[in-house]
Amino acid sequence: MFSDFHKAALAKDGYSPDTGKYYADFIDMESFALKWWMEEFSKNYDAYASSQFYYKDVDSVSDKIFAGPVWDYDLSLGNMYADNFVYGTMPDRDYVVTHSTKQDNLYRALYQHEDFREQLTQMYRERVRPAIAEMLGLTDDGENQVLQTFDGYLDAMDASAQMNFTRWPESLVSGYYKKSGQTHAQEACLSGQCMVGGGKLMVLDIRLAEASDWERYACLDTHISQETFLRKVEAQECIVALTGNRVCGVLRYGMFWDEIPFIYHLYVAEDMRRKKVGSQLLCALMIHAGLRGCELIMTSTQADEEAQHFYRSFGFKDAGGFLIPIPGHEQPLELVMVKPLAFA
Repeated sequence: MFSDFHKAALAKDGYSPDTGKYYADFIDMESFALKWWMEEFSKNYDAYASSQFYYKDVDSVSDKIFAGPVWDYDLSLGNMYADNFVYGTMPDRDYVVTHSTKQDNLYRALYQHEDFREQLTQMYRERVRPAIAEMLGLTDDGENQVLQTFDGYLDAMDASAQMNFTRWPESLVSGYYKKSGQTHAQEACLSGQCMVGGGKLMVLDIRLAEASDWERYACLDTHISQETFLRKVEAQECIVALTGNRVCGVLRYGMFWDEIPFIYHLYVAEDMRRKKVGSQLLCALMIHAGLRGCELIMTSTQADEEAQHFYRSFGFKDAGGFLIPIPGHEQPLELVMVKPLAFA
């Protein structure tokens, strides 16, 4: 049953090539969506290919496969040391979709299906984002609050965690673990930075621009007319970042050679800079482009601008450059940069 489900999830149309059964008919969608968000938020290394629990009850109770319970999260929340893994574990990066290179990865396969993405979106807005806000201490529902803050959880587990470090200090020696500390307090500091950093980002709302965003969008992109903006919205070539009802970051792109997304404009409001808003916009484009079947994304920036370092941190490579030798249009060398998409 599970093998048939996996084949269906990997299929572009979601139907098993063996039985013709739709992937969603095999599973409890809610539990799988919640598990997907758990892997994404924690940046769990094992979400790539292993250490996953699923269960199937008797048919009289349910004919669905359920995801969970959670386990084996020692290589998560920044506690993973590997050169080829460092980008994926940063709090400002979308992990499950953009950094998995395994073609048969289940969570990446599920994301390809529109109805699963809709389930993720609904769960994010109704459950995940409110839960993160509680853990960050951004909301206080009094007696109705289900979760504690991160510091509250640390206090609750402090004594047992210290005993764990005393009893099994060799657990820190494995080459997989980031050299993040020799005490519970030091480890908690690392995990807290990752959790709080990622949590603050996930309180943002990143989505494709809509026609009604024009007035708010135009404040951050003065190089585009309303008519062009509406065409871009229809083509799904504008992405916005919102905090509350405010647009605090924008990304606009077009199609180079009609097949490669080329970033024309990425801009973040001054008071929201250094808060990884631009990183989230770029990650959103990487996911969106991958789902459209694109294999590369491109951009350009002047050689004397700092933006080139931002793009290089995401794996963009130099692909040449050009000068404009026309009087009145001179500028420093324009660097062209390109990045392959693992999701394609």
